[in-house]
Amino acid sequence: MTTKIAVFYPHNPFPPRSGSHQRALSTLAALRSLGAEVTFLSSTLFSDTEWPADSTDRFHNVADDVRVYRHGRADRYWNQLVTRYHRLRTDIPPANSAAFTPPGMKRWFAQQLSEIKPDILLINYVVWESLACLQAATGSTTVLETHDLFSLNMRMRQAVLDSLASCGNQPDENNPVLHESFFDDLHLVPDKTELRQYDKFDYVVAISQDEANLIRGSCTRAKVVLIPITPPPHDLQNTYSAPPVFAMGPNVFNVQGYHYLTQRVVPRVRQQLPGAEIQVTGNPPPGMSISEGPGTILRGFVPDLDDVYRDAGFAVCPIIGGTGQQVKIVEAMANGLAVVGLRSRAQASPIIHGENGFVADNAEEFADYVGTLARDICLRRTMGRAARETVSLNWDAAQLNNPWAVVTGAAHG
Repeated sequence: MTTKIAVFYPHNPFPPRSGSHQRALSTLAALRSLGAEVTFLSSTLFSDTEWPADSTDRFHNVADDVRVYRHGRADRYWNQLVTRYHRLRTDIPPANSAAFTPPGMKRWFAQQLSEIKPDILLINYVVWESLACLQAATGSTTVLETHDLFSLNMRMRQAVLDSLASCGNQPDENNPVLHESFFDDLHLVPDKTELRQYDKFDYVVAISQDEANLIRGSCTRAKVVLIPITPPPHDLQNTYSAPPVFAMGPNVFNVQGYHYLTQRVVPRVRQQLPGAEIQVTGNPPPGMSISEGPGTILRGFVPDLDDVYRDAGFAVCPIIGGTGQQVKIVEAMANGLAVVGLRSRAQASPIIHGENGFVADNAEEFADYVGTLARDICLRRTMGRAARETVSLNWDAAQLNNPWAVVTGAAHG
């Protein structure tokens, strides 16, 4: 008997500009590989990329059917009204805010579930938990894919935005927002109400071990499953001849990382290697900007990073903090690149210090490791191949024992 799965994801993942997009597509592919009949549900209201009329054609390899709720002015007005109400009462909208599910959207969603009759409903992001309640009443299996801890992520983002705004988005190297301990010093935690929401699902899927442990400690009913992002290894016949690459994503943590790179790392690298450069792909989020400086090459959004990865000497990940999994590290390693990262985000990654990359505690170490790799193409090649092999072993293990089988098997268990 074929398992029918409805997957709600609030964005159009094509083209896959972010780690979240890549995760959504890999989840769909994993579910299809198990023989499930997958219906993809989404909405234009919150999507970070547009939903053109012909965009659903791209899903033929990952979903059997695609249905998109196209919002109207009433939905937008509802979202703005409820969001304004929350801002008068607290610093961030709560994870269970009705702002994310206008009445029209909920009616549409209930209609889709009535037609599809899925055995399993998979919701991406806890803020759409109320959509799962529409399915829970039928006795079907409900699954939440977290991506990250919403309330913690929002507070971290706001802290970065406030700090950058206070200096006109031009922090110098002494600004606290560029210190490795920036988030540790703030002692931010997720809301307890959000943690309780996870227990309304049958299964909760986390992509990082720390977040899986935190959610597991707050749940008495939901089964918490750790399924990290494991991209397939790519043998690009790397040349390792071009400058290292920082693949930015459109979020504030990447902007913070870019300033850390340009203010604290690149000047130290150029003291060792005058003329050294780092290429930067991607764009900042709407409303934010970055400027090219000495030692950086801004390439903007690159539809296909294969050409960049093929020639890049190695990758850098100057991200100080965030939630979820640092996808850019794993992706670069899968494409045969050693990675230099900060310990705060790299310690939970597949980087093995000194073997397939370097883990730095501060800007001085970061610059030294960049310099070490920049001077030695043989080391770049050896570490890059080791990085690809590390990801390959994880990929092979994931394919042999698809962790999503645990969740899909529950529907008919």
